[in-house]
Amino acid sequence: MLTIDLERIFPRRKEITLIEIGQAEESKIKKLKKSLTDSDF
Repeated sequence: MLTIDLERIFPRRKEITLIEIGQAEESKIKKLKKSLTDSDF
């Protein structure tokens, strides 16, 4: 749903936006993994 809205509003920025979202998700996952690792040990 979000991707469709972005395509409609920013057709030229679609690829850049998807990359930005991907990087943001990646950093969230890294932070989550780090916090899980810290609490485990």
